[in-house]
Amino acid sequence: SFFNANNVKEIIGTTLQNLEPKAKDVSSQMGLYLDNTTTQNILLKPVSKKISKWTEEIRKAVNEMIDGNIGWDAAIRTEVLRMIDDLEKGIKRIGRTSK
Repeated sequence: SFFNANNVKEIIGTTLQNLEPKAKDVSSQMGLYLDNTTTQNILLKPVSKKISKWTEEIRKAVNEMIDGNIGWDAAIRTEVLRMIDDLEKGIKRIGRTSK
């Protein structure tokens, strides 16, 4: 199942691991064409909002999972929610450094 606890944990972990390097790549590429960081931030805002919406939706789904169903239990739920928190912090940190 797609929402198997281990699959969700792996996907979020990979996303978290790749977030900063990929964000730096995007920022670097944007810098080639846009000198103004304010313009860059304006263009990145919809992306940031989509990621925020995604984290809200995934958090809600994780909290609704029943223990014992497709690998979910309190321990893995806590770990996945912590990873989501870390992902949100990373998004906010990237937004601040690009200004």
